[in-house]
Amino acid sequence: MVVSNTGTLPEGLRIADLKREHTSILRNPDIARICFVHDLIEMLGSGTQRMVKDCKTYGLADPNWKEDGDHLVLEFPGLGIGEGVSEGVNDIVIDGVSEGVNGVLSKLITLISAIPGMNAKQLAIAIGRGHSTVELYLKLLR
Repeated sequence: MVVSNTGTLPEGLRIADLKREHTSILRNPDIARICFVHDLIEMLGSGTQRMVKDCKTYGLADPNWKEDGDHLVLEFPGLGIGEGVSEGVNDIVIDGVSEGVNGVLSKLITLISAIPGMNAKQLAIAIGRGHSTVELYLKLLR
């Protein structure tokens, strides 16, 4: 898995520093505050060391950082999404979408049968969907 972000390390901080205790240089205090309040970070300056520690704990290779022009790139070697995971996710998503679409189509058929003459706008209001969405569904039914 690779994560890339625009920007470089702050002046004076080197890649080698990221794996040991180092001074944290806060770039965006608003984002840091939100992350801290929601327990997404424990404390400033400990994240890179925690990544290394967690990788070791879970038997993963150390993360690798590199600067690539005006980007900082973080790679977790050997960590990726396998084919089996992708297939499983695809099956779940396709099943969920199909069930949702079939449910909406069923509601539309029921409404059209019960109240002939309803237009797309009225149907959209009745089922709580957007007008253009209902028009697409009606095209499927034609």
